[in-house]
Amino acid sequence: MTDKPFTVKFRSNHAQQTVEFTGNLIINHIEEILQKVKKKIDSSKTLCVKITEPENIDLTFIQMVISLQKTWQKNGHDITIETTIKEDIKLILNNSGFNLFLN
Repeated sequence: MTDKPFTVKFRSNHAQQTVEFTGNLIINHIEEILQKVKKKIDSSKTLCVKITEPENIDLTFIQMVISLQKTWQKNGHDITIETTIKEDIKLILNNSGFNLFLN
C-alpha cells in the first residue's frame, strides 16, 4: 500500500466546515483532490480552506480554490483561505499574481 502524495482533511460542525490540503497539490492529483472535495463539502455552510506546507502547488489547484471561492461568494456564504507556505512557493505565487494565497 502506497501513501498518497497529498492529504485532504475535513472538519465540520453545525455552521462551519474546514478543508485542509497538504502535499503535492498539482495537476497529477487534481482530479482525485476535486472528487474528495465534491463528496465531502456542504455548500450551505461557511467554508475555511487551509493550505498547509504544500510540497508543490500549481495552477490547477489554484483554479480549484478560486472556483470554490467564487461559488461560495455567489451563494452568499463566507469563505476564508488560510495558508502556511514555504518562502520559495510564496515568491512564485506572488510573482504570478496569486496573492490571495499569501494571507
